[in-house]
Amino acid sequence: MFRSTPLLVQLLLWFNLGYLYERITIGLPGTGITLVDEQTSQLMTPFLAAILGLGLHQAAYAAEIFRGGIISVDDGQIEAARALGIPARDRWARIVFPQAMRVALPPAFNEIITLVKGTAIVYVLAYQELFLTVQVIYSRTQEVLPMLLVATIWYVVITSLLSVAQQHVEKRLNQGRK
Repeated sequence: MFRSTPLLVQLLLWFNLGYLYERITIGLPGTGITLVDEQTSQLMTPFLAAILGLGLHQAAYAAEIFRGGIISVDDGQIEAARALGIPARDRWARIVFPQAMRVALPPAFNEIITLVKGTAIVYVLAYQELFLTVQVIYSRTQEVLPMLLVATIWYVVITSLLSVAQQHVEKRLNQGRK
């Protein structure tokens, strides 16, 4: 569902959840203990709607990326480890996981960068993030292009830092590999 619907629709759905459910009640089943009992409109702030919308949307893509990384590990290696008597936990930690990460990390970092850029769409919830802040400033000063260039520079700086981190992690994972 999260990969099949646009991010904007998901953000608006989370933010307007109060129209579907008047109250949100969370408790421990069978105990009668209530942990949360709030009006949905009070609980679902623009920040929480942004976290849920962006987080679940990107998590759906991330799950596919890591699933692809895991199934890229040759079954023969797992069988060989099993034949050597390596416990299942160690097979996962020392054989499957490192190889899967080599395959999955580049697209996973791309998804993180997409998530950072996707935060610009949160302005529809009137949440004060970078893009909305730029809009507020240029609506007051009428300096549209310079403010959009400032936002662009910030996004470039953030995504460049993430790209450097990605290169560092990939280099670390590829140590000892020819």
